[in-house]
Amino acid sequence: MVTVANLVVTGSTWEKKTDPLAEALESQARRYWVNVFNSPMQIMRFATETQQRAMVREMDDWDKVNDPRPCYLLCTSPVAAEALAGLSHLKQSLAVREARLRFAAIGDETAAEFAATVKLEGIARVRRDEVITPSVSGHSDKLVQKLIETAPAGSIVLTLESASDSGDIARGLVSGGLRVVRLPVFSLSLQNLIDLPKSDLPWWFLITNSSVLKTLVQDLRLQKKRPENLLWMGHFRSTEVALRRLIPNAHWVELPDLLPVNILETISKSEFC
Repeated sequence: MVTVANLVVTGSTWEKKTDPLAEALESQARRYWVNVFNSPMQIMRFATETQQRAMVREMDDWDKVNDPRPCYLLCTSPVAAEALAGLSHLKQSLAVREARLRFAAIGDETAAEFAATVKLEGIARVRRDEVITPSVSGHSDKLVQKLIETAPAGSIVLTLESASDSGDIARGLVSGGLRVVRLPVFSLSLQNLIDLPKSDLPWWFLITNSSVLKTLVQDLRLQKKRPENLLWMGHFRSTEVALRRLIPNAHWVELPDLLPVNILETISKSEFC
């Protein structure tokens, strides 16, 4: 088969599951003369049943359902929103607080995923524009300051996060007079980039999670590939910002969406192919 480009899909996957986007790209790639390589850079695991019940108990200890103050639910990543969808006890405990819930997210990408999950899972009716985000997407300090300025003193913030989260957001909120319960809804382990074959064709990298970029760039350099000579694509501006912190002169293409046909057409019609 004649091919015009290589595409590496780096999306995170849940343990024992496959990446639906990577599978869809692989099934359609032949029509666009593109080689697809699936290299998930993170493996994610849901909180266990025991861990989930412990989170609910702690939340109930710190926040009474009939408390008159708002209850802020802060999502730290798109993965945290995905994890919430799989935790039934936690969803039920949040749903009984629906009238008090307010929503915040670390960035635009996360806010979109979060709003969709909260609505789809029946926790609350919320629009994307009702989710509080920082003035600069991805800047946790700005989000912390915005919540401190917005939330009534003593309000509680529930942070949906990874089990390995640094806790910086929680510490910042507490220092501003807010109460915080950390909810480690998932854990993750970073994976190395697969060994890429030698090829004279252009290499494209699809980035759906900016948190993998540092490891990905390091692995590319170990494979003697220069990241500044590669082609990068994604759907969110915040991903480009994170990429340019590592590779200031990166060649980036912002996609209108993550539909497989649009991804593959962008590559096949590119000036580089």
